[in-house]
Amino acid sequence: MSGAASILARLHKMAKASNMNQARWDRLANAFEDTVCDITAVDMNHQMRRLVRRVKLPRRESRLVDLGCGIGTFVKEFGDSFAEIIAVDFAPHILARAKSRQSAPILEKTRWLRMDLAQAARKIGTVADLTVCLNVITSPDEKLRDRLWTSLASVTLPNGFALIVVPSIESAKMVDELPVVQKNSKRRSTPAALVAQGLLNRAGAMQKHFSRGELARILPTYGLTPRRIARAYCPWSEEGLKKPRASAAPYPWDWACLVQRVAASKVAAPRKKKSAGAVR
Repeated sequence: MSGAASILARLHKMAKASNMNQARWDRLANAFEDTVCDITAVDMNHQMRRLVRRVKLPRRESRLVDLGCGIGTFVKEFGDSFAEIIAVDFAPHILARAKSRQSAPILEKTRWLRMDLAQAARKIGTVADLTVCLNVITSPDEKLRDRLWTSLASVTLPNGFALIVVPSIESAKMVDELPVVQKNSKRRSTPAALVAQGLLNRAGAMQKHFSRGELARILPTYGLTPRRIARAYCPWSEEGLKKPRASAAPYPWDWACLVQRVAASKVAAPRKKKSAGAVR
């Protein structure tokens, strides 16, 4: 096994442990805003609202499913547009905080479910007119990401919509090329073979970043037709920086994807594990 492949294998094991580490996420509940990019809260160009406005909801009984709801910011901001809400997370303290931030009308129509997001479709069913999954599909483990994509697509009704936010590799590279970042070796410590796969170390954790082209290729394999892939800009503080003079972009960004599930489509089955070898 090559050195890069060995690193990737260790990362996969770490990813499985960290993604299921409920206690770790519970500890983040009270400091969520300082440690997690809550894109609905920090969206600099109101991209989330623009994309939600593009969603064609049924006149009655519309249902929102928020996979990885965090502290409930999306539910709080947009929940009034839905007749029923299902909010899912696997950390009970984070769910408790999410509930504490909602109005009485939102609480009355929301089910708060603690469960593994990859298993959500099997437990919830295909019910969502809009499925939301914001900065959740970031694991370095490809098999886990595959299960999350599959679950997201399976929860969404045929002809229904999904709003997905993922870290942008283009933005990450833009940030890493800044002179102030180039001086910080810790930001540039990820092996090139992993960077080529969109795997970057951020705040001590390895995360999958996506290019726009990669998203355009991935989404249809799960029966999801891209309707709009746009930049959702974040404050420079999310990168631990003040706005640098040398940057051509006004802010760093995540990719916000509005997709529609193809009518009567079958969701792709998880990919078979490939044999060990060179890093792809």
